[in-house]
Amino acid sequence: MPLATNAAGIALIKAAEGIRLASYQDPSGSWTIGYGHTVNVGPGQTITQAEADQLLAQDLMQFEAGVSSVTANPTSNEFSAMVSLAFNIGMGGFKGSTVLRQHNAGNYAAAADAFLLWNKAHVDGQLVELAGLTTRRAAERALYLTPDARLPPVPPPESIYTLTLGVDSSGNPFVSSLVKMTVAVLLMLGIGAFAG
Repeated sequence: MPLATNAAGIALIKAAEGIRLASYQDPSGSWTIGYGHTVNVGPGQTITQAEADQLLAQDLMQFEAGVSSVTANPTSNEFSAMVSLAFNIGMGGFKGSTVLRQHNAGNYAAAADAFLLWNKAHVDGQLVELAGLTTRRAAERALYLTPDARLPPVPPPESIYTLTLGVDSSGNPFVSSLVKMTVAVLLMLGIGAFAG
């Protein structure tokens, strides 16, 4: 199950994207509506606030799944900042980013600083720095650096039904297969640790 963007991350995305209930072209020329929604948008479209919120929730699910699949053990704030970045630059850009590379290497300060590199966009065929992107990247960097608890690593699929019960005198884990139990139930109950 992918992680979810926290309230601070959603607020950051909403503030950075702004809300528009009528379609418009963003600085790069993409037709956009709501909170930065660009799929199947064209000139002359309108939506309600409720529809804008629904589109944002749907869009976030896609980026949360994508960021979850490529990041190593993020905190909630790190994850939410990276979702905001991916939401803005796309998953392709995020997967090739220094932010992701440094985060996964455990170089969190370097990952935070790498957010600041993504403050440019193509306008009239030229790559230019945009003040709005500079502001957004600074906010993402600040959220990424805000301390909170590191989330537990998601176990690999093959370990879903394995529960570590303890270790023997040689340091080898005792494991037991669990039938018809899910990771969510085990985590909710706080039973043991998963072994791969």
